[in-house]
Amino acid sequence: MEDQNYKIALNVFLQSIKAGTKYHEYSLDVGITPPVLLAVGVPQLPLTISVKTIDKCFYQHGVSEARLRRLYDLIANPQSVFLSDSPHINPSQAHPIVVITIEVKDENPILVAVHPNQRIGRRAVNQVKSVYDKPEEMLTKWKGKGLLLWEAPAIPPSSTATVTPIGQPAAKPGAAAPVVTVKKVRRIISGGDS
Repeated sequence: MEDQNYKIALNVFLQSIKAGTKYHEYSLDVGITPPVLLAVGVPQLPLTISVKTIDKCFYQHGVSEARLRRLYDLIANPQSVFLSDSPHINPSQAHPIVVITIEVKDENPILVAVHPNQRIGRRAVNQVKSVYDKPEEMLTKWKGKGLLLWEAPAIPPSSTATVTPIGQPAAKPGAAAPVVTVKKVRRIISGGDS
């Protein structure tokens, strides 16, 4: 469950970042670790993100404010979860994971890097270390390396749905209705298509 203060604190820190005041030493609780991460072995600890990471995701990776506000939902409802393939892994710590969200940016899936069982002072947390997009070919590479931990049931890309735009009357029986593919729906959800 998302922390009730996450969005409020996020808004305050985003305003300060935009104003040039950076409180990089602070961290925000995003929520409790979602069940999908518990299922792949991530411990039940608070899920956090530092203001420094928020700054990096917003300015360097181009992650929108709206996506940062929905961070918990993106993590809790992923497309898949992988072990990290990063060369910067510390073998003395828990292995980082990468959550592949259902959203895309510039046709690439948005990923959330989570480092389990990290210390912030005396507190143990699961820390969001980054949010960014990667080409979909990376997912195929990671699957080939055996890094896939969990994957949502597949929806065939050729699946279609009949969509009635809000405020429009439903199509009459036998009339052609707008048809939308899963890929188009993902683009619409991600704000990349109207």
